[in-house]
Amino acid sequence: IDAVSSHYADLPQTRAKVRIKWSPRIGLSFPVTETSKVYFNYGWFYQRAGLFPMFQFANSGNDARTSQVPNANLDWPRTIQMEMGYEQNIKGWFLLHAAGFFKDSDALLSVFEWNAVENNNRLSTRINDSYSDVRGVEFRVDKNYGLFRLRANYNFMIRSRGRAGGSR
Repeated sequence: IDAVSSHYADLPQTRAKVRIKWSPRIGLSFPVTETSKVYFNYGWFYQRAGLFPMFQFANSGNDARTSQVPNANLDWPRTIQMEMGYEQNIKGWFLLHAAGFFKDSDALLSVFEWNAVENNNRLSTRINDSYSDVRGVEFRVDKNYGLFRLRANYNFMIRSRGRAGGSR
């Protein structure tokens, strides 16, 4: 056990940044008639990065020449979502739903690799330099049968994603 603790004592250390996030959310719904409504939802959502890419060293590959280096200062990926829709109940038989949505995600994790000059090892870590955008429309028809629900759904989405070129 002493050999293991002395090994970790020689590794470089860093102090992790404290993260405080603001996550606003709002949902509005307006009845148009007795059987229909218009609604709007907006929110920011955060997902903490996993503990493995933040704090754990690992070796991978057949000859253990690739080492994964932790990054204690990973930011939390953020997603901003918006949805606006319309629902119409048709004589209690069917519920028609139409909505448009947009989802913007930034500071997503991606792998950054480099070669160590000293011993020709390959090193990798995670950084926050990726993004993703999704926008689209959704149409849905629901029919309830007591405890069961029959649903027909159609989604059309356009997605773009990429790397921003550096971490924040």
